[in-house]
Amino acid sequence: MSRVYIVSLGCNKNLVDTEVMLGLLKEGGHTLVSAPEKAEVIIINTCGFITDAKQEGINTIFEMLQYKPACRAVIATGCLSQRYPEQLMEEIPELDGLMGVYQYPRICECIQRALEGKRPVFTQGDAGYLDWAASCRVLATPHYMAYLKISEGCDNRCGYCAIPGIRGKYIPRSFESLLEEAQMLKARGVKELNITAQDITVYRDKDKGLLELVKALDGMGFEWIRLLYAYPGRVSDQLLEYMNASPTVCNYLDVPVQHTQDKLLKAMNRHYVQSDITHLYDKIRSFNSGWGIRTTIMAGYPGETSRDYTALLNYITLRPFDHLGAFVFSPEENTPAINMQHKVRFSTASTRLDGIMLRQGEMSHKLNQARIGNTYKMLIEGRDEETGQYYGRCFFQGPDVDGKTFLSADCLLKPGDMKNVIISDAFAYDLYAQLF
Repeated sequence: MSRVYIVSLGCNKNLVDTEVMLGLLKEGGHTLVSAPEKAEVIIINTCGFITDAKQEGINTIFEMLQYKPACRAVIATGCLSQRYPEQLMEEIPELDGLMGVYQYPRICECIQRALEGKRPVFTQGDAGYLDWAASCRVLATPHYMAYLKISEGCDNRCGYCAIPGIRGKYIPRSFESLLEEAQMLKARGVKELNITAQDITVYRDKDKGLLELVKALDGMGFEWIRLLYAYPGRVSDQLLEYMNASPTVCNYLDVPVQHTQDKLLKAMNRHYVQSDITHLYDKIRSFNSGWGIRTTIMAGYPGETSRDYTALLNYITLRPFDHLGAFVFSPEENTPAINMQHKVRFSTASTRLDGIMLRQGEMSHKLNQARIGNTYKMLIEGRDEETGQYYGRCFFQGPDVDGKTFLSADCLLKPGDMKNVIISDAFAYDLYAQLF
């Protein structure tokens, strides 16, 4: 058996796939190592969503190839491999094997064939393995948190998105398998369970939907349950009201709106209008309990005018989001948007992106300032060696993508601790706190 090192790129859903591979490799007798220079086999689990992600994947492949010949095989897996298998194998002859997104149960077979010089290419399969393979996951996240991927694929068919072409149609995981996996994660000491999928709102297994799943998970003893990637037009008032009433389900929602103008939403095939966003936003803010709302915005979609851009800025000023990520439209092959007229120049889109983030900084600072003097539960994630301050997150800050809360404390704390803190200062993205 071999010493294996894995690089995981892209989103948290891809990270779950990486964790499944780590588990399958361990069960197959392989040794997992923490550095590429120690490895006989290197695996790069790639992202292939937009141009920047694709370039990162290619760059990482070439970076890992530098460890040959001490490393005997370099294998690419994931979305980029699923999307461009022939091109990758032809244009990178040093690559020793390739697997698509639903081939992970064959990872040990792929390694064996690669070491034999056969250059295997596995791209045909389905997502059914998740109902059984997820139980063997080796967590790559800190011990106190984990992601629970509740489905694969997507049927939304947004005009700009390549995911349906990569991961296929929407496939829910069984309700029972999700509860079993959650129980396993709880037994391992996970305190924060993050529910994720391409679109969590469409989850349904027989008569069980997202609300029923959240209720079932809520009774398992997690400190926090967090919902990520909720489609704006499908978040029910019943779900929001349950979240607001639960002491465990975080008052936090990730709702990627992409834009606020109806004509752009229609062009994107997003199946909702601005009034739906407004209803969702106003419903959440009516709870008056310090909810955190995260969204993403796309700048420069074909047909976006300066007037549309100004209207977008006005909207996020009047209804500011706690956290907002923005990106420039990326034309992707085999998506409707690539053939749309009235393209926006990249330089113009980039300028608009800068304007969106400048405005968001102002709005986020304003919202954070309003939290000064309030008391919240904080998850400790680590300690800054230079300042001596602890850092972590409150319930309204999601993992990896949102700001941090920094804590001054004289006592010894460790990652995974949950402490009540009072916010003492606030900036555009980060907060400062003291023990309550």
